[in-house]
Amino acid sequence: MTYIKSFSVNGLAGRKGTVRRSINRDTNIFWGFNGSGKTSLLKILHSALENNASTLTRVPFRSATVTFYSDTFKTDFTRKITKKSVHEAAAGIHRKYEVAQNVLVESRVFNWETTTKKESLPEDALESRFQHTYLSINRINESRRRNVYSQRSDFGHSALDEETLDELFAQEIKNIWQNYNTKSLTEIRDVQEKGLALTLSSVLGGSEKLLKEGVPSMDSKQAYEVVRDFFADQRLRRHLKLGTYGSFAKNYERDPLLRTVVSEISEVQQEIEAALEPQLKIQRLVNEMYGGDKELTFNRGQLEITSNGEEISIESLSGGEKQLLRLLLECLAAEESTLLVDEPELSLHVDWQHRLIEAMQVVNPKAQLVMATHSPDVMADLSEDRIFPL
Repeated sequence: MTYIKSFSVNGLAGRKGTVRRSINRDTNIFWGFNGSGKTSLLKILHSALENNASTLTRVPFRSATVTFYSDTFKTDFTRKITKKSVHEAAAGIHRKYEVAQNVLVESRVFNWETTTKKESLPEDALESRFQHTYLSINRINESRRRNVYSQRSDFGHSALDEETLDELFAQEIKNIWQNYNTKSLTEIRDVQEKGLALTLSSVLGGSEKLLKEGVPSMDSKQAYEVVRDFFADQRLRRHLKLGTYGSFAKNYERDPLLRTVVSEISEVQQEIEAALEPQLKIQRLVNEMYGGDKELTFNRGQLEITSNGEEISIESLSGGEKQLLRLLLECLAAEESTLLVDEPELSLHVDWQHRLIEAMQVVNPKAQLVMATHSPDVMADLSEDRIFPL
């Protein structure tokens, strides 16, 4: 988990002075007209967290300092860089490689100067890339570059047509979901294993545990459903003989150990439901905002979209529908780290722009949102301390 605490940029977008800000842990909107430096600022913040200044060769600024907190290392880091050092590094690389290898500046990594007050850190801590997500204004084309290095025809490089771009953007959405879902399934399996361990502990501990802890009240019908639902997703379900409700109810009423086991399973089941809740939030929000006959569901780990009850491809969604889905999924996947978004309003209807920040906060209230926009609708319902004019 990483989040930005403050920054200062001298000469941003040609300014004579320095732009300094301490930013919020939750939501931050940088607002301004074209040319005010919004995109440049996000590139600088992204570059600092990435510890790669090669993307700053064309960004207008003189120097920058970014301070952020890393939960991994339990400390603040401060990174500094000057545009002069970027140019010098770029020039050195060109002199060394341009004739022999024709290496592009952007293919090389120029590191920031990193400091921290904490001692005894791992050797590579100061050089680390810190967790965050950056969605630039060119995110559709970036999806293309990540998925396809190049495409050639008989006459050399060929431009990708609109249909192919849609397919690649849709694949990017699927990848975001699959990566998040893999983490989520791992978390759920850990919770399930914990539940099985608690069950065995209670059985092996016998009455000693019952004397130390009270057992929450739960009627036999609820208890039966809790046990059935918990083991429905377990690999052991083929071997579990739960029996009929009648026999279970008799045992439950007279056996305090069984009541203890059911109580612990119930607590674990609540943890599983909490882990699944973010997915349900996205599903509810997307279905509400899409409206009409389109519905999003997460079925057995797969992202599915239906229209009038028939499954359709992500590619068939409108540009705005795809953008909304990606923004919400990226927000979900950001966990407790920073999500940088340039012009989140791209392709979105005005009503969706108005609801976007709230929707993202509902999906993931723990993420730090840092956005650059010139849309009044995106920030319409935010308090002034969340909006930073540039």
